[in-house]
Order: sequence, then structure tokens, then C-alpha cells
Amino acid sequence: MAPGVWVPWRADHAAPRPRARWSHAMVWDVRRRVVVVIGGRDKEEVFDDQWAWDGAAWREETPRRRPPPRYAAAAGYDEARGRLVLHGGGASKDDRAGHADTWEFDGERWEPRPDAGGPGLRGWHRMAWDPARRRLVLLGGADPRWRAHADLWTWDGARWAALPAGPAPAPPGRHLFGMCWDARRDVLVVYGAQSGPGMDEHWEWHPERGWTRRDDVEGGPGKRHDPGLVAYPGGVLFFGGWDDRRARNDTWSFDGARWTRLLEGVTGDAFLPPGRNWQALVWDAGRGCAVLHGGAASGRGHGDLWELRP
Repeated sequence: MAPGVWVPWRADHAAPRPRARWSHAMVWDVRRRVVVVIGGRDKEEVFDDQWAWDGAAWREETPRRRPPPRYAAAAGYDEARGRLVLHGGGASKDDRAGHADTWEFDGERWEPRPDAGGPGLRGWHRMAWDPARRRLVLLGGADPRWRAHADLWTWDGARWAALPAGPAPAPPGRHLFGMCWDARRDVLVVYGAQSGPGMDEHWEWHPERGWTRRDDVEGGPGKRHDPGLVAYPGGVLFFGGWDDRRARNDTWSFDGARWTRLLEGVTGDAFLPPGRNWQALVWDAGRGCAVLHGGAASGRGHGDLWELRP
């Protein structure tokens, strides 16, 4: 059954918490059982801080060495090796894809991987864990000239390797899309794009079958730029993004055959997160809920945290 209630985190005003931000990395740390936030930006600054959410409170983490400030990076968790993996991103407010580096965090220390090779300079790309093959998969993004990529890569803990797209036609290059690995059906799910016709495209990729555009699925969220997309035990959850006119706050579930809008008819700030894009959304497998943090709308950053619970 899909989760059905958005619950905001409410705490004393003095309680520690990350500053409002967007385009940050956020990952569920399987071994430590916390949600980790890394970097991001606001109108004035690009961040290098790191925070952990345990379901009750925020805690700032201060490893002695950490990646340089960045936003729009790709991040994932290597469950086989117990490492958080971070790649690329923008280095400053005016630099959207100035990093090509790879870093790993073992829960205590960050280590750069200077001989990793791989995707090169890019931002607004995505990373997801493939549990069947025990590997991280990276897709797309934009380079410093704002050219969109469509390539696939995998990380083995030592180096990046390009993956073949497969026998079927691949989607055009894209960035600012939502992506997750649906373990129930063993496919990579991709939705939306930076602009144009790709904003309402829903694609799926399997290592043997290649790419499939899901034109067979009726309805769904429609056009979106940078929606939140995360796998959960019932399929895929979808939240918000920009629809060419405004930042949205709708929530959807996809079971492999149909999109279902959740919480339809619920209104009011007390029950739904405000509309946003550039947010971070992950599934907290320890507590069985989706965690939404940050993002922006109408030039204003969000610093709130919401959980989508059963």
C-alpha cells in the first residue's frame, strides 16, 4: 500500500537544522540508518556542509576532510561496500558543472577517488543503486556548456565504466530529471527533463532489454522539470517539480502499470508540502517512509522537512 500522509517536522526554533537550500545531494545511509544531506546552494552561497536526519532530529556532521562546495551533484549509496558515493556538480553560483571528481564516505571519513575516470564535468545528473547486480548506475546530466548527456555509467568501487544503452532506441540527453531503480520490476525509471517535449516523458531501462518509452501508460503527472522520484516497496513515488507554469506539490505512485495520484483533494499548508522543485527525496527503509527536504519555488529556498508515512 502506498504511503498516504505528509507529516512536517516541527521542533523548537533553536533546534539545529540545515539552512534552506536547493539542488543538494541526499542519500539514505543503509549502515548508519540515517538520511544524509550534502551541500546544495541558496541565492548567495554554495555549501559544503553535511547533516544527518535520524527521524527525530538533525545533527551536523563535521568530518575533517570533505568534498569542496557543490550543488547539482549525483549521489548514491553503494550497499555492497557500505559507502556513500558523490560525483560532479556545480562549483559556484555561476558554475553549474564545474566538478568531475568522485568521493566516497564510509560513515566517518571522506576519501577522493582521483583515478576513478568516468563521466567527466557535469551536473544535474542522477545516480541509483541496482540491487540485483550490486552496483551504482549514473545517467545523463549537463556539462559546462549546458549540453545534455544520455550516457550510462556504473561504479565498481574503483573506477567508472560506460554501460551500453542496449538494443532499443535511447532517450535524448537530459538533465534535471527524476530517477530511481524499481527493484520490484528490476528497471531504472526516469521521468521528466530540463525543458521541451522531454518534460512529460517516462522511460525505463533494463541492462538486457535496453530502453523503453512508456507511452502505454495513460495519465500521470504530465510535464515536469526536476521532480522527486524514489523507489519504495510498492513501486515508485513521485513528488512535485516544475510543470512549465509553476512549482507543484502533487504526489503520485506508479506500480509498473498505472500512475495513481495520492492525497487527491487534500489542501492546505498543514497537510501538504508547498510546491517546489530542486528538492531532495529519499526512501528511509528503516522507518518505512519517504523523506522530502528543501527545494525552491518563486526564488525562495525551502528549509523544511516532510515525511510521507503510511
